[in-house]
Amino acid sequence: MRSEILFKNLLSATLDGDWGESEPTPGHLPYRVIRGTDFPNAKLGITTDIPLRYIKKSTAKRRTLQPGDIIIETAGGSKNRPTGRTLFITKDLLDSFDAPATCASFCRFLRVKPAQADPAYIYWHLQNMYIRGLMWQHQVQHTGIARFQYTRFSESVTVKLPPLNKQRSISLQLNTLNAKITLNSKINRTLEAMARALFKSWFIAFDPVRAKMEGRQPAGLDPETAALFPERLVDSELGLIPEGWEVKSLGEIMKKVSDGVDPDDLSPSTPYIGLGDMPERSIALDTWGQAGDVNSRKSKFKKGQILFGRLRPYFHKVGIAPVDGISSTDIQIIIPKKFEWYGYLVCMLSDPTFIDYCTSVSSGTRMPRVKWSDMQKYKIAIAPDKLADQFTKWTQPVFKQIITNIFQNKTLEKQRDALLPALLSGVQVVES
Repeated sequence: MRSEILFKNLLSATLDGDWGESEPTPGHLPYRVIRGTDFPNAKLGITTDIPLRYIKKSTAKRRTLQPGDIIIETAGGSKNRPTGRTLFITKDLLDSFDAPATCASFCRFLRVKPAQADPAYIYWHLQNMYIRGLMWQHQVQHTGIARFQYTRFSESVTVKLPPLNKQRSISLQLNTLNAKITLNSKINRTLEAMARALFKSWFIAFDPVRAKMEGRQPAGLDPETAALFPERLVDSELGLIPEGWEVKSLGEIMKKVSDGVDPDDLSPSTPYIGLGDMPERSIALDTWGQAGDVNSRKSKFKKGQILFGRLRPYFHKVGIAPVDGISSTDIQIIIPKKFEWYGYLVCMLSDPTFIDYCTSVSSGTRMPRVKWSDMQKYKIAIAPDKLADQFTKWTQPVFKQIITNIFQNKTLEKQRDALLPALLSGVQVVES
């Protein structure tokens, strides 16, 4: 037996978020403030970019998030992505913060009455509505920012609730599947961190060279690889660099791909990657749309090529193309001049120091872009090709596994999204 309840009657509390102040202010308390843009990483337990803000003490307590709360994004949607995205707040997520947490002013938190509904079940109900496009009808756009009409939504949408034990059973099935997706995404983060750590050790800190200078065997290197590093550091315009390495421009080892295409000339299902699809600070490009959804001239790329977001480079959007497809012209497509430098190039183009450089030389006030000519000028210490090749050989299986995990998640997401409406409607699903 299912009861049908108006959405607003499921909640014990709901409030808009607060952006607060950027600096310590009298009468304010430090809070981590979750924005809509933080949802993807927060779902993985990655909270490093969630800002610390200062919220009025008089209102902070009633805005403090609790385990089981749901955050819904109420502003900031786009043409291809409506408002109404949601994030489920877990105890683990809150425990990872160094301060209490709330949501930003473009969001609202929802607190479900636990005696009436399972909070996770309501979260999955909202996810199902979003995936099926049912949130569009509650979005309005009077100015440049799309807004979610929450009051209209909460007073018009009803939820059919099975008994609480059934709700919890459905939530458990969906949470279990979602945990597999989350695990793959976390593995990708770990794999990328491993590649980045080795890159910094070999090409930035020169750890193997320093080990030799101190009479030690370079840690973790076989004799053949260790022999590729010299035993001295010498002065250069960049400071100390390994003996025999040369200071050159990044343009010496990379070239851009300029292959324009009209989307109308392609299959509508051709993958399309826009800047909005690219994650920040991650080379795993796991989201893309279709050529049939865009109309202006785009750039063509191939699987494995490097995509660099040159518009507002401070957003740090750099990754490896997991498929053949097309991209926004604000994404620079890059390949190495010699394949030996592929691994190095992936790590260098996504390194925070290079991103900071690109940000500093960008032109344009409202929409800053970095020019290809300026990207080429960036000075680096160039190692012998054999050493670059050794690094590429080490990173190739890492990058391949990242792409494999992306496609495993695509399959799992399809399974989850197909299960969602069936489970929520009460259809019995046989677990495999």
